[in-house]
Amino acid sequence: DVTKLGTDALSLHLYGWGMADLSDQSRPNGKSDGFLTYGYLQYRFPQANAEVKAGRFTVNQGGSAEHVDGISARADLRGGFAISAFGGRPVRFTSSLNDVAQADYEFQHDFIFGSRLSYRIPKVGEIGMSYLQDGSTPAKDLPIPSPVDYSRKQFGIDFKLMPHASFDFSGRTLLDVS
Repeated sequence: DVTKLGTDALSLHLYGWGMADLSDQSRPNGKSDGFLTYGYLQYRFPQANAEVKAGRFTVNQGGSAEHVDGISARADLRGGFAISAFGGRPVRFTSSLNDVAQADYEFQHDFIFGSRLSYRIPKVGEIGMSYLQDGSTPAKDLPIPSPVDYSRKQFGIDFKLMPHASFDFSGRTLLDVS
C-alpha cells in the first residue's frame, strides 16, 4: 500500500503473488507463474465518507462478493442513508481442468454491475437493498445457444443488527431476477 500520492486522499493498493523455479522446468506453465489479486487507485473525498476506486478490487456489498476489473464509488448520504455502485469486467480465475467446460464463460461474463442503497440506525444496525447483474448475454441468446448459463441478475436484501458491542447478527437473502 502506498498512501499520500501527492495528496492525503489518493492511495495505491497492490497485492499478488509470483514464483520462479530456477532449476526445474517441468511445471505446466514453465519456470514462473503469478497472479495480481488486487491493484487499484483509491481516492477518499473529505466529505460524506465518499470514495472512488479504479482497477482490480473486491466488492463486498449486500449480497455481492465479487472480484472486478473496473470502477466503484460509495458515499454516505443525509439521514443515515448510503449509496454505492460498481461496474466493470468480472475477474476470471482460470483452471486448466475446466477450460472446455467453461468455453462460453467469456461470452457470458462480459460485464458486471452492482449497486446498493442502505439505511443505518445508530446503535441498532443497518438494512440494505442491492442489485447485481453479471453478464449481458444469457446462454440462450449466444450465437450458438449453450446448455449452461453463467449470467445472472439478482436482487438482495441484507441487514446487520448490532445494538451492543458484544452482539452482532447479520443476514442476507438473494432473489434471482431472470
